[in-house]
Amino acid sequence: MYTNGFEIAKLAENNENIKRVVVIGGKLRPQSGAMCGPIAVKTLDNLRFSQAFITITNINDKLDMFNNNEDEAFFTSKVIENSNQTICMIDVTKLQVDSHGNIITNAANIDYFVLDQQPLDEWTEKLKINSEIKW
Repeated sequence: MYTNGFEIAKLAENNENIKRVVVIGGKLRPQSGAMCGPIAVKTLDNLRFSQAFITITNINDKLDMFNNNEDEAFFTSKVIENSNQTICMIDVTKLQVDSHGNIITNAANIDYFVLDQQPLDEWTEKLKINSEIKW
């Protein structure tokens, strides 16, 4: 398993189903526990993923997806580019008409959305145009 999340790496290391944990290093963002920046992006240039799990800060009604940090947004967009399949895990509070931050991608580039609960019907319809959704 590869991750840029410091806390995720610690949890994964204690999971008997995960055989190897590799942290993609870079500048640590204490607010999120993510490692990002030029060093992390350079590492991604040499990696390809069969499946990627990502999170976002918010998504707008045009289905543009954001992160509130420029380095994390760029890192996440590179992970999506280097992955055969992308799963976005979000809670319904991230579904916002008035979104802000640094754009990662559009939902059309995401294969699956996993939500904490069923979203409003309008969001369900929007998200499932290009992706599968589960809650």
